[in-house]
Parts: sequence; structure tokens; C-alpha cells
Amino acid sequence: MIVDVDGLKAVNVNEGHAAGDELLRTCAQLLADNTRAIDVVGRIGGDEFAALLRYTDEPAAAACCERLAQRLDAREMRTPGDRRLTISVGFAPTTAAITIAAALGRADQRMYGQKQARRGSRAAQ
Repeated sequence: MIVDVDGLKAVNVNEGHAAGDELLRTCAQLLADNTRAIDVVGRIGGDEFAALLRYTDEPAAAACCERLAQRLDAREMRTPGDRRLTISVGFAPTTAAITIAAALGRADQRMYGQKQARRGSRAAQ
């Protein structure tokens, strides 16, 4: 699973890097609170995190992504400047024929697709 913190650059510019760091910590805590002890979660750079959901099939991974979105909505997490935290998420399975690198690439494509769809729906409003 790939998770992107939406709007981190704008938070860093408008509210300062301390606010951006807090946003990253909040996202990291959300991931830690909503994954299992056997899963591996880490920041892979900038505004992106990755989670290796061990022994998880596609329906369970989709449910995990949906659960993250629901918990984020329910908690209405906000930045110090009162900006609502949103994330974009993508996932893909690994198999004997699909490497972790290939799955991360597919998850990244799905995450960017979600981000673009969200941007498109905001532009249409």
C-alpha cells in the first residue's frame, strides 16, 4: 500500500515546516493505529508512506484502505492552520510472479489515480 499526504507542500509553504512535520507525524500515527503488528509501515520519502500488509489479499487490502479513509474522515484531523488532512491511497498484491517492486509501482499508479480523481472533482465544483 502507498499513502500520499495530500497538500504537504502547501502546508509547508503557508504554515511552515513545523506544521508540515506535524502533518507527517499525524499520518504516521494514523497508519500505525490502523495496521497490524505483523505489517511493516514506513515513510519512503517526502509526503509518501508505504505499508507492507503481510498475508493480505486484495479484498482485505481494499478494506484496509477504506478503513483508513473512514477513520480519517471520522477524526477530522486538521493541521495547526486548520487545514483538513486528506490522503490518497493505492494498493497492489504481490505473488510469486509479481515482485514487491512491481506491486509498489502499481500501488503508486492507483494512488495517483485517486489523487487526480479528487483534484478533478474539486475543479468541477
